[in-house]
Parts: sequence; C-alpha cells; structure tokens
Amino acid sequence: MITLRLGWCVKIQLKKPKVVYVRYFDHLLFRNVSLNKGDLRPPIRETIGWLVWEDEIAIHILWDKSCKKLPQEKTQDRISGIIILKPCIIEMREVNLFVRS
Repeated sequence: MITLRLGWCVKIQLKKPKVVYVRYFDHLLFRNVSLNKGDLRPPIRETIGWLVWEDEIAIHILWDKSCKKLPQEKTQDRISGIIILKPCIIEMREVNLFVRS
C-alpha cells in the first residue's frame, strides 16, 4: 500500500497502483529566440512509474519513493514524480514488470 500526500491536505492510499509507460509532449520554455515557424516544437519525452492518481485533467506518476524511512528523513512520505496533462499524452500503456513463465 502506498500513502501519498498531494498538497497540504489531500491524502490518498493506493492498494496496488499500476506501473505505466507514458510518452508525452513536454512544455518548452524559450527566451530571446527568433521565432521561425516550426522551429520551436514541444519535445517528446517518456517516463515510467506508478500511476497514483488520475482525473479528467491529468495523471500523476510516482517514480521514486523510499521503501522505508531513511535515517535523515523525518517522515517516509517524500516522493518524486511528474504530473502530465492528458492532452499532452501521446501513448500510455500498463507495464507488466514481473512476467512468469
């Protein structure tokens, strides 16, 4: 079971989140460039992780968490991940990490 705090007051618990692979258009920050049509395109990126939250706007992918509390941590709920807006998703599929023959 994974317990997450999203923001300061939202807490969710997931019994068995799916592992997913996602290809998506990333946002691009540009500054002081000459604007030629077609030169500035959103980069395509990919990630893999636990799908921990999904709503009509975005998905939340968790890709790094502690298995147990580290000595320097006050709590174990320190996580890393990414929120991807659904219109930016090119491809998303579930990944089976443990294939048994």
